[in-house]
Amino acid sequence: MQDKSEKKKNPKALIIALVAVIVVVIGIVIGITRGGGSSDEATATTMRIESATGDVVLIKDGEEVSVMNDMQMHDGNALSTAASSYVDLALDETKMAGLDEISKANFMQSGKNLKIKLDEGGLYFYTTQAVADDETFEIETNNMMVGIRGTSGYVRRDTSSGDTEIYLTSGEVEVEGID
Repeated sequence: MQDKSEKKKNPKALIIALVAVIVVVIGIVIGITRGGGSSDEATATTMRIESATGDVVLIKDGEEVSVMNDMQMHDGNALSTAASSYVDLALDETKMAGLDEISKANFMQSGKNLKIKLDEGGLYFYTTQAVADDETFEIETNNMMVGIRGTSGYVRRDTSSGDTEIYLTSGEVEVEGID
């Protein structure tokens, strides 16, 4: 018989797994409430803030702007979150992301090509369908590029160690190292 203390799980891994499941459920609910992708919805060229909690800052043309729910974002915008602060994003009708607390990311979008540069912290991602052959969805950190295909998961960049961790809850990704 094992001692109960031997059965303890890694609390950090459990929290990450729980948050990833919550993000997937939120993504499914958002997809359902939007009607599953009708033509009058967001397009591949539309990024917007779904909801923000706590101290979330949008950096637009080098200036900090207060965020609001349903606020549209543009190519070159950045978001940062403080402790106990989160932001959920609709990247188009099939792609969603969430920036974790104490995180910063830059958003680059050109037509159907979307790249999120995660400078620090964590980013949840979710797609309701596979990324089309004529589009890209990439998450870049200081040392790797993650190509999202039809996937949900979490990317975390630890600025103190420089390490990047990737957790998948479904699907697959393509990963390239950056020198």
